[in-house]
Amino acid sequence: MRCKLDRLRTMSVIALDACDAGAIASYCPFHFDASSSRVSKGTSSVHRLRLAAAAKAAARRLATSEPEFWSIAARIYRAKIAAPLLEMVPGRVFIDVCPSLALNTEGIRREALHILSEFAADGIGPSRLLIKIPATWEGIRAAEKLQADGVDTLLTLVFTPDQALACADVGASVISVAIGSVDDRSGWQGQRASNSTSVGGGALVHAFQEQFLQREYETAVMATDLRSTDTVELLAGADILLIEPRLLNALAFDQHELARSAPNVRAYPNCRGAQAPRFANEREFREMMSEDPTASTLLCEGIQVGVHWHRDLIGALEIAGGALTAEKPVSDARDLVLLRGGGSV
Repeated sequence: MRCKLDRLRTMSVIALDACDAGAIASYCPFHFDASSSRVSKGTSSVHRLRLAAAAKAAARRLATSEPEFWSIAARIYRAKIAAPLLEMVPGRVFIDVCPSLALNTEGIRREALHILSEFAADGIGPSRLLIKIPATWEGIRAAEKLQADGVDTLLTLVFTPDQALACADVGASVISVAIGSVDDRSGWQGQRASNSTSVGGGALVHAFQEQFLQREYETAVMATDLRSTDTVELLAGADILLIEPRLLNALAFDQHELARSAPNVRAYPNCRGAQAPRFANEREFREMMSEDPTASTLLCEGIQVGVHWHRDLIGALEIAGGALTAEKPVSDARDLVLLRGGGSV
């Protein structure tokens, strides 16, 4: 008898919310995530201590400053962990640029190219990577440039229909919706509402898929921040589901039936009529984001969490001591105003 995990594979692409060989071997995902938050865990193993030492040694030969040293070491370390794991999956690895670059288009682009070069050193081409970028104005512009250069991108922290359409309009390969974060804010109980983050995250995923299908966009929608098997089952049929090992294990041992979830676009009717935006400038985009303050807050908070995880990764690499010097986090008042839809730079 087939388990729910096997049934789910026939409806959605499964991505592992971890960067771990054992979990990949156990659950056979199509993709896996090697973002800073996943790689910063488990650095105390002997194998990873050796990789960290090797990454730092290589970074010392290349860096001209302490911030550059830690940035290079983190990139090399993640590539050395993820590259062998790509032999175990048919799909791709998701790997993020440093979230502190969220308001720096050229910085994001350069960081993405550096990441590609680290994997290229291990014989891995860009077709095996998805570069994760926050869906700020600057992040979307960076994704546009990268996609034009043949580098596939995954725009994260997408919370509104216009933001989703802006991502698809520049050709982003995937967008992601943080289901748990949306549900925490919305107190979702199935009621209809007029703005995106007043409905459940699952409704947003289905609505985004619907509007992409209507406009013949090829951008896939990925659900992340899945906290229970009930949530996973409600999203059966989403393009991609990023699922952590404990939930995959529960699904693997559940022999009950699993039905494809019907799109719940009626929970957010505005998605159906949304027009593909052509934002003429940064101000128009920020004004659009400011119309949903909760979405702007979730975007800002998501970036801050990412900065925290990146700093944790750098801290974990400080095996031999030395002061932590990370890139400036997006935390000063000016940056927060920009992310929440204030005036232009």
